[in-house]
Amino acid sequence: MHLTTLAGLCVLSSSGLLVVANNCYGPYNWCGWDLMKAGNYEGYIKQQLRSAAMPTDDFTVKNSLFFCHPDNSGEADFIGTCPNGCVYGGGKNTNDRCA
Repeated sequence: MHLTTLAGLCVLSSSGLLVVANNCYGPYNWCGWDLMKAGNYEGYIKQQLRSAAMPTDDFTVKNSLFFCHPDNSGEADFIGTCPNGCVYGGGKNTNDRCA
């Protein structure tokens, strides 16, 4: 994903976590590592993984896949994990994907 700069935007997520970061934007899929590169998403990712009864180890966090909402809220829904790694979609307005 190519990042947009929405510095300082605060979002109250449905999981109750406050995310203050540059946000993901949709409607695109983002790897966990790409979300963390965009901003303060590590806690958000771990909460989403816990809610799905998934492990929260470093590999799973970085290689999980999320769908970012098209409303630019910064909200992202957990899609699944990528056992062989999660890869960059190649540019702005493209989907990250499992390898």
